Formats: sequence, C-alpha cells, structure tokens
Amino acid sequence: MTIRHIEIDEYPIIKQDPVRPHIPLNQRISNGSEIYVMKNGKDIDAVLCVSYMNQVPSNEDDLRDFSVEQTGGNIAVFYTVWSNKKGMGRKMVLQGIDMLKKTKPHLNRFVTLSPITQMASKFHLKNGAKLINTTKGYVKDGVTVQGYQNFEYGLPAVELDPEQRDWEYDGDGLKIYKPEKGFGTKTLWDNGVALWNKIFGGKG
Repeated sequence: MTIRHIEIDEYPIIKQDPVRPHIPLNQRISNGSEIYVMKNGKDIDAVLCVSYMNQVPSNEDDLRDFSVEQTGGNIAVFYTVWSNKKGMGRKMVLQGIDMLKKTKPHLNRFVTLSPITQMASKFHLKNGAKLINTTKGYVKDGVTVQGYQNFEYGLPAVELDPEQRDWEYDGDGLKIYKPEKGFGTKTLWDNGVALWNKIFGGKG
C-alpha cells in the first residue's frame, strides 16, 4: 500500500469526489494544492485533496484565495477525502499526515474544511481530530449558502478542569455525558459525536 501524488492517467477519479465534485482539476493541482492517492496494486483505495495556506479557511472561497506555494504555507488543509474500501479513508488521512510531516517538515498544522454533516463530524472526531471552528450556513437572496467546520489533527491532549468537560466518570469508571447535556439517560462519551448531532440536528 503506497501513498503518492496522483498521475495524469488517474485524473478522471476526481469525478468520484462525493464532497466537492464541482472543484475543477486545475484548482486541485495548482501550485498551492495537490492530490494524493493510496494505491494497493493497481487499485486506488483512497484519495486526499490538500491545499497549503497560512490561515485556516472558513469556506470554499478562502480555499481558493488563501492557497500559496507549497513551500510558503505552513498549514495543510484537507478539503476532501474519499475511499473505495472501508477503513481506507481513515488510513489515508492519518498516514497522509505522517507522510507530509516527513516530506514537508515546514508544515505545523493539519486541518480540514469539512461540510457540516454527521458523516464528516463522526469521521474526524473518531480519527482523533478536534473541532476548532464552525461557520453556520445561511440563506441570502433565496440562495442557501453552505456552512463549514474545521477539524484539526495533532493537537496536544489538554486535561480540562472537570467543571469544563462535557463528560464525567460514572460509578464503573466509564466516561459518560454529564446530565446537563440533556440526553435524559446515561450516554457513553464518544468524543463529542452525539453532542454534535444534538446541536446540529444530526444532519446526514
């Protein structure tokens, strides 16, 4: 299994992008952006699109406007990832970060520009990322403008004051949501996925 730059004869695979199929190829492979594929023999198991910049984008306009030369940006922004086999998306992100740390040592942050969906939230939270920003969608002149969220990988674990946590330990030593989070019954802590669903209405 190998992670490498996409090759010219593999460009058509971007048509399979389930998140941002409308982003053109030239934007994905411009000086400030790259496409990586995870290959297993002849098969492409996963695809990761990344842009490099010096500030965290809050929407797709930022994604286009903030991109800089690869050697000039210290933030790697993962704006779409998909896989053709179960579990390969997770491997692509985590192993992709390891690869980028080695090949681009000037990078010091790894963040996402993700849609506000249950799938995206669960995927990144389960992978160990932390939600750092949310830009809610809105309607302008009858047109719905999509909301976005940013997750960050590699943030150091910070032990919060127990009063600031969303969870507590039960009598068996298990982490559960605090009663004031409004779940009604004892609910196991899941890195915040259930709370995210509660706040944003469990959008799929």
